[in-house]
Amino acid sequence: MDRTGPRIAALATATVLLLTLATGRAAAVDKPTEPGELTLITTDAGKVLADKKGNPLYLRDADKRDVSDCAASCATSWPAAIGYPTKAQGVTGETSQTVLNAVNSDHPQVIYNAHPLYYYRNDRPNQPKGHRMPGFSLVAPDGTAMPDTGSTPTAASTKTTAPSPAKSAPASAKASAKATATATAKAPAQTADANKIPAPPAVATNSAAATAGTGAVSPSVGVLQITPSGAAKGGADHLTAADSSGPSVMAGLALTLGATAAAAVGTILVVRRHQRRATGGRR
Repeated sequence: MDRTGPRIAALATATVLLLTLATGRAAAVDKPTEPGELTLITTDAGKVLADKKGNPLYLRDADKRDVSDCAASCATSWPAAIGYPTKAQGVTGETSQTVLNAVNSDHPQVIYNAHPLYYYRNDRPNQPKGHRMPGFSLVAPDGTAMPDTGSTPTAASTKTTAPSPAKSAPASAKASAKATATATAKAPAQTADANKIPAPPAVATNSAAATAGTGAVSPSVGVLQITPSGAAKGGADHLTAADSSGPSVMAGLALTLGATAAAAVGTILVVRRHQRRATGGRR
């Protein structure tokens, strides 16, 4: 059986893989590099400046006009764009070079509209990853810094959640019920206070015993005076209609009036009985 076909296919596959890996390693810009030609690529941020292979170019926010101040670890992560590139269509900014050579290079650094240009070592062609790194920005066609689209709030993050009517209604109903219950609880108390009959003012008495607070009451009732034998006679001192000595005075007065009325009725009955006997029962 001929095994030439499978061997050729395996060699072709291995060659493609090696080329892909080599291309991937070459795509990472990890040292000062000549752009060759300044071009524009399209990204999520819009059209930005790049080299002829599509590697994005950056400006450093802290750099002064026409002067690069990126050294040491900064220069390792952000290699300089060096040399004398040409400009493709649509690239309208002014290009120049730094007075001194770039860090780690024998060539001056490229300047675009007063900004020294840099690569980001972790980028790939048409895949800018350094745009959200602090201190660096992609370059717009006019040489200004592109806005950081990653920091722009999205509709989902700025959406304000409105209260649900279904949830608001029960809350309003509870608040209304609570207010009604509070008003109802207060109303009876106010009504009771309004309907409360004020206590009558105390009436001063002319009894010396009552004034002294001993509770003793003068045995005077109107124009009658109770004698020790229980009879009533006129000419007694008058007792005021309202005595401030309390319920015991009123009770004693009621008993006295009752005894007097009973004696009067008994006397009337005895008189009538004698009259009937005297007249022979005709009356």
